[in-house]
Amino acid sequence: MSHTETDKLADINNKIALIRRVTEKCQFAVTQPVSLANPTVATMIFTDELNENIIKAREKRVAIEMNELSDNCEKQKKKVAAAPITSSGIHDVLYKNYVTYRSIIDQKSIDEELYKYKIYEYQTQILRSKGFVWRKISGNKCILIEDPWVQARRIKYLVDMKKFRDQGRTFAYVEEKVIPADAATLSQFQLGYHYLDWKNQSTVRIAISPQSGLLDFSVNNVSSNSDWLIKDICNHLRPSDVLVLEENLLKEEPLGKPPKPEATKADMIKWLEENNIPCTSTMHRAELYELIQMYSDRFNEKYLTEEIIKSKGIDIAKRPKGWAMLNYFEPIWNISALWQDVGDEGVTEKVTKRIETAVKHNRCGWTKFGDQLAQKEREVFEKDMELEEVVDKLLTMAKFEDMSDFDLPVVSVDDARIEEKCGSKFLKKL
Repeated sequence: MSHTETDKLADINNKIALIRRVTEKCQFAVTQPVSLANPTVATMIFTDELNENIIKAREKRVAIEMNELSDNCEKQKKKVAAAPITSSGIHDVLYKNYVTYRSIIDQKSIDEELYKYKIYEYQTQILRSKGFVWRKISGNKCILIEDPWVQARRIKYLVDMKKFRDQGRTFAYVEEKVIPADAATLSQFQLGYHYLDWKNQSTVRIAISPQSGLLDFSVNNVSSNSDWLIKDICNHLRPSDVLVLEENLLKEEPLGKPPKPEATKADMIKWLEENNIPCTSTMHRAELYELIQMYSDRFNEKYLTEEIIKSKGIDIAKRPKGWAMLNYFEPIWNISALWQDVGDEGVTEKVTKRIETAVKHNRCGWTKFGDQLAQKEREVFEKDMELEEVVDKLLTMAKFEDMSDFDLPVVSVDDARIEEKCGSKFLKKL
């Protein structure tokens, strides 16, 4: 082979090697994230077709990741919503450990408690959904406590109910109860899971006054809860009566809610003026929103239905969710005969009929239910006071061993100075 032919062959081999290197780099770029910090990739010249393939590959990967994230979020929501443990159940765990045993409940011990309810994942999310949070203390330790705002609302409810009873007020308790539509759901009720977020089930609405008896009983009432309370229940009540309902029974947006950052300047000015907060039309949106944030803590949420009811002279007490022992109707739901031996057919009709019979024939039990409820409210309040003192000690102490000789205070809901003792700590948090 001549010298010229050898040079030509070497030149061809060099070009083939160059093409192979470029091809390999292009394939690598398609399957790996492109970084401008990588000079090899950054200096490559891609064809339009290659750029299009890279974009498609990235979009496909992002779509897959978003779908996986969405699926995981939905699974998590379902797990959290279906968790059989209640807020009062977690509160009992805290009381047992902090007050009775004087021991810190850490992540491991709370997980063991949740395992009893067959809760093996999303523990932190479930705890938060029930109103409990982790707080750091000295020594790099964390303790589980109830969200102070959640606790304050319950304390206010208990104090208000005590005040209304002392004033000799007439109470009207209302309840919307989900009824199982099939045997599978009914089996959960038999296990005591009466307060889960059941979907697509029938409902009964009940209103009872311990002083006056049954006010209303309806099945699958098509009217909204708001219309039911205003048009049906309030007609049975007089000024100064107290309507007791579960805090999430009315699902309404608050009136005059503070504007969000993306609100128009006009809406921000309108809200500030309605709340008697000085502002001028020459202020920028950022300045207006800063004012809104400054005063939003003083904003008292008001709801349309509640305002209409209050305009009739009727007071409202909102029972905390997740506290079955504070529910006036709990003795009814604990009647095992309502849920047992129903069979697979006509579950809703049979259970509804049993509830109606139990409600309409309980001629002398309503007053007894009220007395039992008052006693339970006192017990819950006293436990709250004890637990709060221990938690305060845990959050402020230097060493855990200091708890050994800590004396619990004696505080009763019947104490004449109760509002003075707990007012600054709880009621002002609201």
